[in-house]
Amino acid sequence: IDYLLDPLEVEAFHIGTRAQASLSNKTFEDVANEYLTQLGLPADQRQKVVSTWQDTSFDLFSSVKEL
Repeated sequence: IDYLLDPLEVEAFHIGTRAQASLSNKTFEDVANEYLTQLGLPADQRQKVVSTWQDTSFDLFSSVKEL
């Protein structure tokens, strides 16, 4: 689960999951849960990961200033 919640990976998972949801006409949550279920994550961990992936604040980049 650490990899799935790694701040360096969360944005990529968000973008990929959102794209797959659009292409498959499924919800973000459905796509994410299908993927995480295949990884064998229990429901409580899946919910934590999906919630993190849906958050678009990307705190890792909050200190970056626009030029």
